[in-house]
Amino acid sequence: CFYRQSDVPEVTELTWLLLTVTGMGLLERAEIVLHASTAPEPFGLVVVEGMALGKAVVASDHGGPAEMIREGEGLLFEPRSAVSLAAAAAMTRGART
Repeated sequence: CFYRQSDVPEVTELTWLLLTVTGMGLLERAEIVLHASTAPEPFGLVVVEGMALGKAVVASDHGGPAEMIREGEGLLFEPRSAVSLAAAAAMTRGART
């Protein structure tokens, strides 16, 4: 599905994909790592994997990811807010690769 938000002009379209990945090959090629859980998770492994690879990490501001991501290491967004998620994703452009 696609999301369009005119309030965030830098991000006109986000494409959501649900993938099952074995190994880190796909994650290594990602521009950003997005952890968009809607319920707090005690530990988001994908967040740690993204950080270990030096990727820009964007995660929901609750649960384990909110405790793991420090300022400058990634961005947190308001859980269940597509506008907040899109704004955080837009802020990562060119942050790390």
